[in-house]
Amino acid sequence: MADPTRYQPSYSFTGWQTSDPRRPLPAQRVDIEFQNLALTTDEIITALGQIRRSDGKLASQLVTFESLTPAVRAAIGGPGHGDADGNLRIGDIVGLTDALEDKADLSALLGLDDALDEVAARSVTGGGLAGRTVTGSVTAISVPVATQAQAEAGVDNGVAMTPLRVAQAIAAIGGDAGGTNPADAAMVVRTPVYFDKSDTLTATRLFAREGAAANHRAQKLVDTKIPFNTLTTAGQSAFHVRAVAEGSSQNGPGPASIGASVSAFKEGFGTGGAKGGELDALYVVVRQDSPRTGAQGVNDPDRGDGCGILIDAAVHENVGFVGGIEGATTVLSNSQLNANGNPTPTRRLVYQLGCTDTTSASSIGLFTSAAMGSHSAGLLVYGAEGAGGSFDHYIQCRTDTVGIFNVDRGGTVSMGRRLNSGQMIDLAVHMAVQSDFSLSWLNAGKTVPLLNLDQNGNLTARGGVSGSAINSTTNVQAQGNIIAGGKVSATLLRLTPGTAGSQSSEFVAGTFSVGASGRPRFCMANGQAPVFLATTTS
Repeated sequence: MADPTRYQPSYSFTGWQTSDPRRPLPAQRVDIEFQNLALTTDEIITALGQIRRSDGKLASQLVTFESLTPAVRAAIGGPGHGDADGNLRIGDIVGLTDALEDKADLSALLGLDDALDEVAARSVTGGGLAGRTVTGSVTAISVPVATQAQAEAGVDNGVAMTPLRVAQAIAAIGGDAGGTNPADAAMVVRTPVYFDKSDTLTATRLFAREGAAANHRAQKLVDTKIPFNTLTTAGQSAFHVRAVAEGSSQNGPGPASIGASVSAFKEGFGTGGAKGGELDALYVVVRQDSPRTGAQGVNDPDRGDGCGILIDAAVHENVGFVGGIEGATTVLSNSQLNANGNPTPTRRLVYQLGCTDTTSASSIGLFTSAAMGSHSAGLLVYGAEGAGGSFDHYIQCRTDTVGIFNVDRGGTVSMGRRLNSGQMIDLAVHMAVQSDFSLSWLNAGKTVPLLNLDQNGNLTARGGVSGSAINSTTNVQAQGNIIAGGKVSATLLRLTPGTAGSQSSEFVAGTFSVGASGRPRFCMANGQAPVFLATTTS
């Protein structure tokens, strides 16, 4: 075989980083360098395999007499240095024959036998690692092999590790071909924290591998520590996936390029034989704390913000849709199968959070769609009042200065407005259900009912009632004026006598009123005093 190809770098990545520090390294150039390195490495391994055996010794029949140095050949001696094929005989080695004749006597053989017996009778010690049994002249040494539990725990120093046990230990602590973290083999017990998503909090510990004191076992665990960050413009990550995608031939989630993915399947899914129990594809746990000094401002060093999932999604204009979260939840039928024998969907919810379509210039904070089947609610805000849980406001819609729409804990609906002129009106009108099941419109301070509609359809106004026509099959009651451009029709029309101080100095045609004496009056023309209507005792 020819000499291995010498590796020579073909591209300067330092130059690339100097000229384009913000761009990733050119992938094709990196692949070429790795291919060149792989070629050189493969040829070196092949060449080494021709001279070395798997046990680390030189390959058989590799060293010939001619390959020896002259000094070695002279030390071996012998006139012909072996036969025609280069094989050596005992007589070819100077002095070897005489030495063998001197040693090959009976006393030497008996001494060798005694020495072997002495070796067989010796004790074997190894800190409890090995045991010894003697059968005749044969001494057997036994070495206990670690169990799988001992190998994965990594704390017993009195058993041997086979290749199988080593692989099982690496798999248990989350190692790979690149090595393992020694701290995983003897993980310390974590400080208890509150960790439960149910209504009743329980004191548990963080995720840990099997064998550590934790309620949540991790089949593979990345155990590391993020040091204190003194930087003010860059964060630190314990684990990161960086992917640069070249794109797809078609848009859509099917052929999408994915930075990282999680697939969680219940064993027996779709067969009807799956076992019970919750299955979560992703569980995020955050436990945040700070010096608790009442720090103010987002950049205060004593302030500690936190988030279960932090999303930063960006897209250039006029390229398509981008969202913080997009998903679908589907219910499959157990009985309705399609032509391929697969279950058909019967209900599906589609939802998006923080979505923007740059091609249509539409942006929506929260979107949900009943894409298939019937669903109970598009939005449910639940306050567990019986357990002491509540919202001060179930819904709040506001600008940076005033409220626009609000539903508080008591069910009062409040409304403000932004006028076309830009003027902002804070929550000024309120609507609430009263204890007698009537519906009331309240003043801005929520202290005075302005209008009330009871379960019988009676409408009561604190002030005047005005309209082009007022028609009611029941009572119309107002503490102020009742003004109608057309007719006023009611089963009962009750007029309250006014006082002199409350009578208008200007008389308007068509005005119907009641004087202080209780007699009804009617104004025939503007500026003309109202006349009393004729009444009878009946």
